[in-house]
Amino acid sequence: ARLKELMAKEEELRRKRQEQKDLEKAEKEAQMAALAKEEAKAAAELSELEREVAKLREQEHVRKDVVLKGKAAHEMAERQYTEEMTDFEKLDSDLKIAEKSLRKFRRNEDASGGVYNSDKPAGKTHMLGARSGASHCGVYAAGTALIV
Repeated sequence: ARLKELMAKEEELRRKRQEQKDLEKAEKEAQMAALAKEEAKAAAELSELEREVAKLREQEHVRKDVVLKGKAAHEMAERQYTEEMTDFEKLDSDLKIAEKSLRKFRRNEDASGGVYNSDKPAGKTHMLGARSGASHCGVYAAGTALIV
């Protein structure tokens, strides 16, 4: 009877150990499943972040291209401005030289200081070849009357 009792206890211990092992195995499997699920979620997040990083890098590349094109356009405009400014400065200096020459010519031609109304009749000019333009107007009017 004692032997049967010991064997029954041993059998019960073995059964409890087996239940314990099965329980631990189930817990480990549940943990593994949870970890696998967490790993899949993390992998999906990583994949999404990598797509976002790639998209942002592409946007940065496009922005850099735009900036480079803008810089190139700016440099070209600046060069054009510099060339035009050089041309303008040359024209300005040529104009000043011409102004000095004209002033010199006017001083020699018109010593009285300018054109203004006076009672004195105008002298012979180099441009018209006569004392005034009135005689030319009369000839033009007569020619027009004959044609009509």
